[in-house]
Amino acid sequence: MIRKNYKKFIGNSKLILNNKEYFESILPQSPRNIILKKKNVIWENIVGQVFDQFSNVINTEIKIATEAGLLDESNKYEDFYLRLSYNHEWQDSFFKAYPFFFKIVDAKIKQVINFAITVITNIDKDFEKLKALNFCVSNEIITVDYTAGDMHDGMCTVCISFEGGTTLYYKPKSLKGDINIQGIIINYFEKWIQREIIEYVQNVDFGDYGYSLPVKSFACDSLSDVDNYYYNFGCLSAFCYLFGIEDLISDNIIASKDKISLIDLECIFSPPKQYFDNISLTKQSGAYDYFWNSLFRSGILPRYTLSDIDFPKSSDSSLLKSYEYNDIQNQKESNKHLPILNGQKIDVSNHCQSFIHGYRLGYSELINRKEELLLLLADIQTLVPRTRILIRPTVHYSKIINNQTHPLSLESDHNYYSSLTNTFDKDNNILKEEILDSEKAQISKLDVPIFFADIMSKNLIDKHGNEIISEYFESSGLDFFRSHLNEYLNQNNLIKQEQIIVNAFKVHCDFKDSNFKAIFKFDQVDSMKFSSKAEVEKSISMTYIKEEVEKIAEKIIELNYDKENPSWIDITLNSFEFFEQSVLPPGVAHGTDGIAIFLGLAGKFCGNKEYLDLASKIIACNSDIFTQYRNFNKLYSIYTSPYIFPVSCVYSSLYLKDILSLEDKFITKLVEQYYKFTNDFFDKGTTCLLNGIAGNVNLLYSIFKIYKDDKYVTLSIKIGEHIIRCARVNKDGASWITREGVHLSGYSHGSASYSNSLLMLYEITGKEKFLEYSQLALKFDRSTFNANMNEFIDYRYQGEKKYSASWAHGSAGIGLARLVNNDLGIHCDMEEINNCRNSILRKKSEIHTLMNGFLGNLEILRGIGNVLKLPSEDYIGMLGNLIRNKEDNLNWKSGLPMSHLSLSTLNGISGIGYSLIRQTDWENTPSILCLELNKGLLIKSLHE
Repeated sequence: MIRKNYKKFIGNSKLILNNKEYFESILPQSPRNIILKKKNVIWENIVGQVFDQFSNVINTEIKIATEAGLLDESNKYEDFYLRLSYNHEWQDSFFKAYPFFFKIVDAKIKQVINFAITVITNIDKDFEKLKALNFCVSNEIITVDYTAGDMHDGMCTVCISFEGGTTLYYKPKSLKGDINIQGIIINYFEKWIQREIIEYVQNVDFGDYGYSLPVKSFACDSLSDVDNYYYNFGCLSAFCYLFGIEDLISDNIIASKDKISLIDLECIFSPPKQYFDNISLTKQSGAYDYFWNSLFRSGILPRYTLSDIDFPKSSDSSLLKSYEYNDIQNQKESNKHLPILNGQKIDVSNHCQSFIHGYRLGYSELINRKEELLLLLADIQTLVPRTRILIRPTVHYSKIINNQTHPLSLESDHNYYSSLTNTFDKDNNILKEEILDSEKAQISKLDVPIFFADIMSKNLIDKHGNEIISEYFESSGLDFFRSHLNEYLNQNNLIKQEQIIVNAFKVHCDFKDSNFKAIFKFDQVDSMKFSSKAEVEKSISMTYIKEEVEKIAEKIIELNYDKENPSWIDITLNSFEFFEQSVLPPGVAHGTDGIAIFLGLAGKFCGNKEYLDLASKIIACNSDIFTQYRNFNKLYSIYTSPYIFPVSCVYSSLYLKDILSLEDKFITKLVEQYYKFTNDFFDKGTTCLLNGIAGNVNLLYSIFKIYKDDKYVTLSIKIGEHIIRCARVNKDGASWITREGVHLSGYSHGSASYSNSLLMLYEITGKEKFLEYSQLALKFDRSTFNANMNEFIDYRYQGEKKYSASWAHGSAGIGLARLVNNDLGIHCDMEEINNCRNSILRKKSEIHTLMNGFLGNLEILRGIGNVLKLPSEDYIGMLGNLIRNKEDNLNWKSGLPMSHLSLSTLNGISGIGYSLIRQTDWENTPSILCLELNKGLLIKSLHE
């Protein structure tokens, strides 16, 4: 039968509404005239909590109302809920049918009101102490938000906004545990992992309650920050796995750039546990739901350790609750545990490898510290309860109070409603009898979805003296860790856990298992020795870098269309107006000599003979062209730079002499031809470093050190005198005109590199004129500095003040030139070189190349950091992150134009490969950017 009360809307009870109005009206009469935020939300939460606990009743009533045609069929649950919240007739009808509902709601409203007054009173009392701690500067409260956390027993976390913009969180519990445990975790990661993973949260404890400053959620600046965040989450997840922590839900985790802020930590070391082994992680499996929801909602992985134990899908814990994948994705809109980049929250899907690598680091560091862990466990044991018992669901908790049934035995609903009614006294107050002896402030006697009790023994006794929990006792996470230390804290279990993670990533992230195996090589893990955090991180990043170097080398080999005479087509060369077919010519900057240097370095770095053989073949072919060609004087343009053919084949041969074991006879013949060519043509081309004669000073000095023949010094002097003759000197200093008719500062075509070459000539010859012009070149460089912008003007853009930061133009190349001068005896102006560094950091290059991109700047930043004695950066780790951030194989941002793949050194993947090796094997890889050689001038400030 359809309920008549719904049909006729009978009744005029306004009890619920009156309570709501009282609730809204009483708060402004409290000690301050404040604005209560989201009053309707509080009201709906109270009613909603009660209704949610009686879903069987609600479903019955919804069915009746729907059959009566009173609800919107497409949205009947929400429609019913709203009508019961705000419609007097529906309230009257419903509460007449279920009178005990009103008692519950009325009691909850009274709790909230009392709590609200307590909060304001405590703030009034604590203001001077909070002010002294810099927690707030004004005692004028603007707003109070009682929806900042879940409401239990009428209490919740409260967000308070003060005049002047200060925000504070009031916590209705002691924060002593949070403060102590946060200190333990931060100290652990900084001391053992040597990594700042956790962002400190400021708390102050006042006994039964406390205050927290809000955590600042900083957005990421780049994908590298996002990658670091998930790398850090991997470290944290391994820590949580081994300590049995599973309840760091997303509400308690806040992303702060690449670091993690944690709140509500007081019980994380004593959680309930579910264990799994030999699981099947498919989309249909319950174990998969358990795993994936934990990862998406918090990033903390569950523990799969024991066999065949089911987990409670009905639980409301975020790590246990079952969601569809799309529902989890929707959580991204509200969850603060996901890092933010460009206004978007980024989940783990595209950062799987970072997560796994961090997991390995965290796990392997624990493997090496078993003895220290036992001491840490002892410290933790003094701060946290030994055991935490899970009792659920709490709508049946009244049965414990009335001693009717064990909370985990839910066979029937017999006497269910009368049981609930008996939990209230005559004044509708929830009974105050003590039920358990711990965590009173957090125990919600009727409305907590999951109820945790912290005890120090196996027995839990109800108020009637009955033992109700001993048979369900589980040891704490610390007990588990201590008893299973040897079983789980080893590399075999690490491999197993990694494979579980990989399986889950394969399901939802399209994670390539083959990529993972290629990186980690499971069959070799047992032989790996993890002696320190640095070794673990370096091992991971080195594997990434080596694989990327191999990919670049294999791509270059694949594109070689003439196996006997190595040849490549590079369509990006059209932008330089080379001949129509765009066949890659010899040359270091944009040609095959640069490819030879990279392949030689890659062969040595990867232990690959094929790369070395191809490099040798390129060197032989290009050298033959140079030594046999007799018509250089008939060429339209003469290039005398070591970066461009023909001198490039001499530089590349000397660079690779030891790596390729080139014969002395071959080198001597090549150097003689070079001397003749340079002596004949040193004054025929341009003078700049990149295209002209200036770079030969470096090369000749290196050759002189090998052969000890003064003719090379004499030729250097002739070159220096020619450079001086070509200089324009005025009040701004000395500068040299480019082919485009402009006078530039900077490195590739500007006064910065001229200063290097002339100073080097002074060091070789002692002639004061070279020192004088070196100083004049420096003066011109500095005349282009805009003090207001802290930038060097790039005069390529005539009529416009533009600023560049690359090796070729602008502050990066100028910084490199200062490093070279510093090693030659002219000490750096530290303020100037710091300006160069800051300019590079401000520009954040969007491409990866040596000439105009990130990797060229990275090499220079490393040298500047050494001179400024800055803390050492993890350059290998930085490159590992950079490789992980690439979208596809060889998707490096290179080439001119950037839409095409370039093979060259300065603008393409050969240079990128060189840079990966240079940063990884720093001491043994001469810098192409300043024309170093294995046997020659070493730029000491670029070496650590």
